[in-house]
Parts: sequence; C-alpha cells; structure tokens
Amino acid sequence: MFIAMAFMSRPFSEGFLSKAAIVHYIVWPVAGLLYGLIMWLVNDRKYKKYSVANETNT
Repeated sequence: MFIAMAFMSRPFSEGFLSKAAIVHYIVWPVAGLLYGLIMWLVNDRKYKKYSVANETNT
C-alpha cells in the first residue's frame, strides 16, 4: 500500500497540498482498520475451526 500511495499515485508531486494530506490522513487509518478487521476475522475463523476439530478428537 505504501508503494501504491507514494510512488504510483504521487500525491505530493506538486508540493504538500492540503488535498493530498487529507487523502493520506483518511486512507491510511481506514486501510489499517480494514486490514486489522480482516486479520481478526481470518484468525477467529481459524481458531473456531481448530477448536471444533479438537473437541471431536477428544
């Protein structure tokens, strides 16, 4: 994501504009929250799958 935001879109190529800064201040926290939520859901699903598998084996 850093590569896409910093090098591909080049938000600060025309200087440090308020618009580019606002986009960064919004995109990074939202992306971080989405990443955290996805990781939490994936790990929760894996944990539930593991716990169900262990209950049936014991």
